[in-house]
Amino acid sequence: MAKTKKKIREKVPFQKALLFDENELELSTSGRFGKEGGCESLSELNQYLDDMAELYSAVLHSAWKMTEKQMSKTRIKSRLMASYPIKARVANSAISQAAGQFAAMSALREAQQASLLAKIDSYQEKIDKQISDHKEWHSSISWHRPSEGDCEKNRRWKRKIIKMKNRLHNLKMKYEKRQNEPVSCCYGSRKLFLKQYHLEENGYESHEDWKRDWQKARKSSFFQIGSTDETCGNQICQLSVSSDPEWFEMKLRSGYRDDKTDCRHKIRIPYQNERLARAIDHSSVSVRFVKKENKGWYIQPSVTLEYEEMDEVKGMAGIDINDGFLSVAWMKEDGTPESVEDIQYQKSGRTRVNETVLKQVLSSVFRKAKSRNYGVAIEAISLTKKKDRIHTRWNKEYNSMLSNFPYTRYTDSCESLSYRRKVPLYYVDPCYSSVLGEKKYGKLYGISGHQSAACVIANRALGFSEFYVRPKKKEAEASF
Repeated sequence: MAKTKKKIREKVPFQKALLFDENELELSTSGRFGKEGGCESLSELNQYLDDMAELYSAVLHSAWKMTEKQMSKTRIKSRLMASYPIKARVANSAISQAAGQFAAMSALREAQQASLLAKIDSYQEKIDKQISDHKEWHSSISWHRPSEGDCEKNRRWKRKIIKMKNRLHNLKMKYEKRQNEPVSCCYGSRKLFLKQYHLEENGYESHEDWKRDWQKARKSSFFQIGSTDETCGNQICQLSVSSDPEWFEMKLRSGYRDDKTDCRHKIRIPYQNERLARAIDHSSVSVRFVKKENKGWYIQPSVTLEYEEMDEVKGMAGIDINDGFLSVAWMKEDGTPESVEDIQYQKSGRTRVNETVLKQVLSSVFRKAKSRNYGVAIEAISLTKKKDRIHTRWNKEYNSMLSNFPYTRYTDSCESLSYRRKVPLYYVDPCYSSVLGEKKYGKLYGISGHQSAACVIANRALGFSEFYVRPKKKEAEASF
């Protein structure tokens, strides 16, 4: 037999990582207004923010209506400036937010339409199969003298096909209806909007109580867009560095055109404050203010960071995510395993809790990778098409696993940790990773199938193919 050879991509020991691909990165952090900020009256600051939110809410809703009609930004701005006594920067902020929301809702509409088409095709396939099976069975029965139960089985089968056809018809009607509907956005959340039709069940004594909460939710945030040609990167809300690295001086100007008053306050930002302080002088700083129930106002500044050089990685950590645990393989630069491990994490019925627990587990992996100067590799997979065909092809256990698979939360957490800890993140093709891993690593090193898949993921990120020189058994045992 011809010897298999180790293949390395031509002069490229590593694929391009996520951080290497991006020329600019967005940094967002958060801070809460408190009494220790040095303001004479915190209630006065809250009132100032409430007034700004009320003004911005009206401007944003008008900007959205004009964005729906596909009007140009210049025309929208001139109409907003004529209708409201606002500064030009406030109008720009509302236009930018409305345009972003419109683009997001349009993309969501396209994804929903594609999902409906996939479901229609899946149901059509299943109906065709049911009809074919029914015809084959029906032709095999002697209906002059049918056996006991054949008539009842025939009726049940026909009722099942009729129900499936009704479901298919409803999906087609839903698809056609959404094609003709305009893109819409419900400010204040659709969930709260629908509560007005069930007041008693949701704890409201009258419609006025619900309307008060509805108006409060629609005025619970406002946005101020940044610009590099403005002082401290923003015209309305300016942040400057103080002597304490965790504290920032905030100067908030009024959004009204002829009002030159401002409000000053100290705000503590405990996370990513060093990067924010470095970026304030030479980058645009966009600021969002959010009011949370029973907690007060929060400030959420975001800046655009420039590309940062990173050290060349000396190895790779491959992660294979599974139901309730992560399999992690630590691979050396030459493609040989250094160690493998399974990290368990507890799942609960709450999405927020699951997201936090998963991010804590991933944080430990990225922290270890940072200390070793390793990169992190994960699978680049999309489950959208499979989830569209759910409940029509597979068994209940597989459908449940597919529905609860937290891949979006998993990738978002990995990207966030990669960015914050400066650890390169690699996306690799997951094709046959489990099969090849079990054949090539499982038998050789005596590890599980999930750990073997993690080895394949890490080696693909390193640039190695699955064709490698098989080490001797003693060498493989000595490597762990």
